[in-house]
Amino acid sequence: MHLGQSTHHDCWFERHAQVTIQGSIPASKPSQQDCSAAADRATGYGKVIAAARLEELGMHCPHCSADNDRVIDSRACEDGRAIRRRRYCNQCERRFTTYERVELLTLTVVKKDLIREPFSREKIERGVERACWKRPVSSDRIRGLAARVEAEIEAEYDSEIPSSDIGRVVMRELASLDQVAYVRFASVYREFTDVEDFVAELAPLRHQTDS
Repeated sequence: MHLGQSTHHDCWFERHAQVTIQGSIPASKPSQQDCSAAADRATGYGKVIAAARLEELGMHCPHCSADNDRVIDSRACEDGRAIRRRRYCNQCERRFTTYERVELLTLTVVKKDLIREPFSREKIERGVERACWKRPVSSDRIRGLAARVEAEIEAEYDSEIPSSDIGRVVMRELASLDQVAYVRFASVYREFTDVEDFVAELAPLRHQTDS
């Protein structure tokens, strides 16, 4: 028996078994085209099932530490660079949020004193959060800014990046996000020492507003 005939025969038995479960038996063997179509559908079902099982993977609840939760909502965020999953803990019946992101290459940040440390997107988020304190800027927008900064840095640098370059990118993003937060961040990043430093930094922003 040829290999193709054997595959066709096996496909008929698989289809016979599947249809029998549903309560009927096929009268004759299906064509090779039917078998190919069935295989394509099975592959598609497999992908859907795999995705569903991925979402079913539990995580330890931050409230009760139980590993018994389910995903109740998934959506893209951070300009499509992450997936936000809302989870429900079946143990304590509370909700929590997790984020799924692409694992990017590890960069080393070279600080002003030449000390090296791993790049951290979370550190950017914390710095921007401090600059945006009591400003009308949501956490999602802050995470989106950090994600854009990370993507730009990953695209331009391979292994090491000066901390001054990171600050430059963050300041450019903050200028369009919130001008007060921009000045706050600049005061730390550029180490302002007196009022004149603030005035000099505000001059370009005032020019943009007037124009």
